[in-house]
Amino acid sequence: MKSRKVLAIVMTLAITGALLLSSCGNSSSQSPPNGGSPGDSSAVAQQIIQSAQDYMIQIQSEIKEGATSSKDTLTFAAVADPGKISLDNLLDFTQYPFATMCVEYLIRYDFEKAKYYSPVCDSYEVDADNMGATFHITPNIKMNDGNIFTASDIITSIKAFREHSGLGWQLDFVDLEKTKIIDDYTVDFRFNKVNGVWESGFQMLTLLSGKAYDAVNGDESFYQAPIGPQAYHVTEWVPGDHVTVTRFDDYYRGTPPIKHVTMKIISDRTAAFMALQNGEIDLLWNISSDQVVSVHESDNLKQVMTGQNMMIYMGMNSGNKALSDFRVRQAIMLAVNREDIMAGAYNGFAYPSTSMLTREAVGYNPDWDTNPTLPAPDIAKAKELMKEAGYEKGLTLRIVGESTINFQLVTEQLSSQLSQIGITLQPQLADYATVSSIIFSGDITGYDLYLQCTQDSDDAISTIDNPMLFGASHPELSSDKSGEGWYALMGKIRGATDINERVKLYREANTYFVEKGLYWIPLAVSQTYVAMDDDLTGVRRNGFLLCFEDAYFR
Repeated sequence: MKSRKVLAIVMTLAITGALLLSSCGNSSSQSPPNGGSPGDSSAVAQQIIQSAQDYMIQIQSEIKEGATSSKDTLTFAAVADPGKISLDNLLDFTQYPFATMCVEYLIRYDFEKAKYYSPVCDSYEVDADNMGATFHITPNIKMNDGNIFTASDIITSIKAFREHSGLGWQLDFVDLEKTKIIDDYTVDFRFNKVNGVWESGFQMLTLLSGKAYDAVNGDESFYQAPIGPQAYHVTEWVPGDHVTVTRFDDYYRGTPPIKHVTMKIISDRTAAFMALQNGEIDLLWNISSDQVVSVHESDNLKQVMTGQNMMIYMGMNSGNKALSDFRVRQAIMLAVNREDIMAGAYNGFAYPSTSMLTREAVGYNPDWDTNPTLPAPDIAKAKELMKEAGYEKGLTLRIVGESTINFQLVTEQLSSQLSQIGITLQPQLADYATVSSIIFSGDITGYDLYLQCTQDSDDAISTIDNPMLFGASHPELSSDKSGEGWYALMGKIRGATDINERVKLYREANTYFVEKGLYWIPLAVSQTYVAMDDDLTGVRRNGFLLCFEDAYFR
C-alpha cells in the first residue's frame, strides 16, 4: 500500500463504533469487560467503576417518550473548534455529540442487540452473493429544509461523501453506475467486490438533502450547517468560541426534549473541568483519573463510562531508519513494562494489554488473559537486538503525545524504561490538534514515536482494522518488507464474510504482528469517563457514543 493511500485512510471515524479514533491521554478507565480486575486496582477504583456503570444503566432507564426538560440548553466542552460538521473534523471525543446530533447515517450498529440496522429504512436485504443490497426507505421522513428524504438523496450523499471526505474510500465497493433507484423509497445498490464488512462502510455515510447540497453547488460551506434528516441543525457558530445547534421539531424519531445544545470551545482541560464544577457547562467528555475521583466525591455531578476497549498504544514510525528495522522495534517492545506503566499512570483504572486485540474484540482468545501473546520485558535480549541492529551506542527518538496528565506520566515511565537499552526519548507533548497535525501531516520526518488511543468494537471489526494504527506507523516502510504481509492479511480480513473465518484471521494477524510486525506497542486497555450535571438524564449509550436526542434535565 502506498503511503499516500495510507494517509488517506488515517482519518477514519466510524460513528457507530467500528473504527473509532481519538485521543484518550486524559482518559481514566474501565474494569476488564470479562469480569476481571484492573492491574493493581484499588477498592476505591472498583467502587467508582461500579458506580459509573450503575449510573449509565439508570439514566438509560429514564428515557421516556414525550419527556420535557427543565432547561432548554445543554452545554458541553470541546477541546477544539471542528471547523465544519463532518466526520473528518469531529475526531476528538469531546466533539462526538455533534457527530450524532447534526448528521444522520444510513447504517448504525445496535450494540445491545449486536446487529446493524438502518434508522431511515423500514428494511434492507443483501444479495446471497454479497454483491449488492436493496434498501427500503421509510416514507415521508422530513429533512431540515422541509423536503422529504428519498432514494436520490442517498445517491447524492454518496457522491458528496466521496468528493469531500477523506473517508470516501470506505464506499469504494459501491458501483454507482450499476446502482438503480427503483422508486422514491427504494434503491438497489450494486457492489464491485465482495466486502465482508460492507455495512460498516455505510456507517460512515452521512445523509444530506440533495437539493440543499446542490443549491450551493456542492461547496464546502454546506458543512458549516449541513441539512438532512438529523435531529439538530447549526444556528450559531462563533469560530474558536462556540457552536450552537437547535432541535428540528419534525425530526422523524420525535422532537428532542432539549431545544439547544452548545459546544463550548475550552482547549485547557483543567479549565473545562472547573467550568463543569462551576455549572458553566453541563457535561465534560474524557476526564482524567484524578477528576474521576473528584466527580465520584461530588454532590452535584455524576459520571458514566462509555465504550469497551480503548487501547492506549505507542506507535512507531517506520519512516524512521532505525524503526524500520524489526530488531529495533522488538527491542523497544522488550524494554516496555506495562505493569509499571499502569501502576504509575492509571491508578487502577486500566489494565495491561495482552495482545494487539482487546478483550471484547473479535478474535480475542480468553486464554490470553493469563498467557499474554506480547513478550514479557527482557532487557538483556533487548540490548542484544540493539547491538545486532547497529545501535549499541544508543539512539535518540522523538515521542509526541497529548499534554494530559496520563500521557505525561506514561511518557515518564517509557523514558525510564527505554533508557535501560540506550534509547533517549525527547518528549514533544502538546494539545490534541497539534499532535494530530504532526502525525497525520504526511511528513514522515516529523516524529519517531507517538502516543495515541484507538477503540475496539464488537461488531466483527477489531482494533487492527483501524487505519489510524498503521496509518501513522507506516508498516509499508519497514526495511524487511513485513508491511506487505500485513496489508495482505488486512485484505483477507475485510473480505471475510464468515465470523469464524474472521476470528481465525484476526488471531493469525496477531501472531504475525508479534513475530514480524510490532508497528506499535499496545500498552493498556481503558475506558472513557464522561462527567455531567446530576440533573441531566435520558442520555443514550451506543457503544462508545453518548447520544442526546432523548436527553433532558430533570
